[in-house]
Amino acid sequence: MNIENLESLLFDDKDFKELLKITRSTKRTIFDVISKQNDELTFSRTLKYFLDPKEDHNQNAFFLKEFLNIFIKYNKKYFEKSKINRIFLDTIVIEDANVYREYTIETYGRIDIFAELRGEFAFLIENKLFSDESEEQTIRYSEWAEQNIKGKYKIILFCFLTPLGFTAESPKFRPLSFKEILPLFTNLEIIENLNKKNQYLISNFSDWIKNLLPMNKKTKEICMRIYKKYKNEIELILENAATTTAFFKEMVLQNKTNHVITHSGKNWMTCCPKKWVQNEHHRESTKYSKIRLEYYLLQDEKLYLSLVVPNEESYLTMVTLISKQIFGKEYGEIHKWNNWGSKYLTIENWESFSPENYIDNWHKKIVYYNDLIFQKLKYIEPIIDNELKSI
Repeated sequence: MNIENLESLLFDDKDFKELLKITRSTKRTIFDVISKQNDELTFSRTLKYFLDPKEDHNQNAFFLKEFLNIFIKYNKKYFEKSKINRIFLDTIVIEDANVYREYTIETYGRIDIFAELRGEFAFLIENKLFSDESEEQTIRYSEWAEQNIKGKYKIILFCFLTPLGFTAESPKFRPLSFKEILPLFTNLEIIENLNKKNQYLISNFSDWIKNLLPMNKKTKEICMRIYKKYKNEIELILENAATTTAFFKEMVLQNKTNHVITHSGKNWMTCCPKKWVQNEHHRESTKYSKIRLEYYLLQDEKLYLSLVVPNEESYLTMVTLISKQIFGKEYGEIHKWNNWGSKYLTIENWESFSPENYIDNWHKKIVYYNDLIFQKLKYIEPIIDNELKSI
């Protein structure tokens, strides 16, 4: 690496100084402080609070009505035939609406936000911060509406709310972007009428929305120019930065035993004995088996150490035995974290796992988490080996 180039980047480069101004002007919110800036549930809770006319912000139905107006405005052509417009909304006493969060709709799933006024309208909002919708999620929700509430309301509206206004799988769910709803939460006239508590909340919420918006063209161009000039230095920094990816990668490199196979990615690491990988019935790839121990960092910034099994039914006995060994109880709770059928038995979890806090004792922490996974493997391995023999 060229030290002179790195010094030029840090102290002399005009683009880098401009980028520092931009990044330092980004307002940190209370949601960042409590590590909820990536949490869709927290976003939906906050949005629901403002949209609910019965909440104590004392703005009655202002937020709900304006949100509906914005939604219809940006989908004007779609609603023209059905004559759904601002005039139509003015005929409805929206103040009497009920607003629910995580509204359960039988076996179809849970709607992030469901607003309804009996006999008048139903409004379904599916909110996504970073993730895509799960398989046919909006299609299932629109099918539920068709089969269960059609006829109960004059109109049923479906909103797919994302940072960039992405298109949902169901054509009934109309797109809406964070940029389009931002003016609703930066309305100075309304903010002045809120009490101090709600002024603080709406200020943080609007800044959160801004932080979720995509980077503007100017900032992108600055980043491109900096990377072009200092490509080697930047890549070296990224390769050795205190990131989750680097942490798990280092754990794999520092692994001291040769009877296991370890593998890592952006926010996860797997570990399993070679014999499990070599077992033809349980091989998932040459790098890990269908049965394995796995560290996984979720959006809530909790680090989980879990046992992965292909399905709940076939391995009920195995998981029960392991639960007794580790938890001292009959059966540990299994979670399905993906769409491929795998089940995860959580063994341990840690709050706010952040590798950047480990800079001063990086190697020590890697050894610590590696030791943990092998301590659990010591209990689990013979149980699984015994079960595999019976298959």
